[in-house]
Amino acid sequence: MDKIAQAFYHTQNMSTLSFTLRTPFYFSMCHVAKPFLPSPAPQEAETRVYDLVLCCFGLIISPIALLFLGIGIVHDHLFLNRCYTYIHGKGEEVATITSCATWNICMLQDPLPLYFGGVKLAKERYDQVARKIVEAAPDLICLQEVSQEAAHALQKRLSEHYPHIYIDICPDPLLQLGSSLLVASKVKLENVQAITLPHQGALHRGALQFQASNLKWIATHLHPGKKEKDKAFRQTQLQKLAPHLQETNVLFGDLNMSREEYQTTTLNGEFEDTLPNTITATDKFSARSRDIPPIDLAIDYIACRNCKIETRVEPSFDTTTGLSDHHLLVGRIQPT
Repeated sequence: MDKIAQAFYHTQNMSTLSFTLRTPFYFSMCHVAKPFLPSPAPQEAETRVYDLVLCCFGLIISPIALLFLGIGIVHDHLFLNRCYTYIHGKGEEVATITSCATWNICMLQDPLPLYFGGVKLAKERYDQVARKIVEAAPDLICLQEVSQEAAHALQKRLSEHYPHIYIDICPDPLLQLGSSLLVASKVKLENVQAITLPHQGALHRGALQFQASNLKWIATHLHPGKKEKDKAFRQTQLQKLAPHLQETNVLFGDLNMSREEYQTTTLNGEFEDTLPNTITATDKFSARSRDIPPIDLAIDYIACRNCKIETRVEPSFDTTTGLSDHHLLVGRIQPT
């Protein structure tokens, strides 16, 4: 094993240990909070009793969970001084990218998906989401809102199909929320760089910049919100990205901006929106619990420059499956 491979192997093991140390805290936080958050579907009495029992157990182990969380934080400061974690999967590598995809899968740390997305817990959707990605079969995909726990679960399921996986992008050493991005590729990525963006609240923001198939790419997830102050903050994030966008060919991810807002940004003159005025997300699942209007949204993008991409929607939310509160977008790269 050469030195580079050893470094990757070491970093992956350290990331796994970091996640393991935090697992009791994640378990406690999830089950203590779950009974008090709205469910996407009516619950039977037996289920509610079971949730209350787990809530009590979570409270009992919380002191131990906090102890291990503290050890995990110290561990990360000492051993995980990196901008991302690279995982070498078992999937077959391909020569060039012919398709790309973006999907906000609403897999923040459980039980947050119940409240913010109105969908099932992340751990209840790992297999379904991974199966959807494998069936769509993009050569390159960027996932958003992926917790550290979900990232480790999904990379195990995707590594059979993707030889290059990036997790822990722009990590937060405290709770490991980080940018919550996961990038998986069948093509080797070159000149990979993590870009930390300004953020508000607990969830950090970032982007992953790289080169592949003679194109320069940026995958990101920008600040949410519909208020004027939220729009202004997204502009601040775009200003931070501006030097990196100058030679970028493809910008993809959840930009959290409407198509109307997109028209007012510098992106409109620089990039072609490959899926204009198409519904990509919904607030209908979580509208009642969050006291917001139950509306559909068009906030996910595959935008390109000096190349041609045809993008389609792979439906991913309805009242029965609820894989996410966002659709999967898949773009087919066309010859120029």
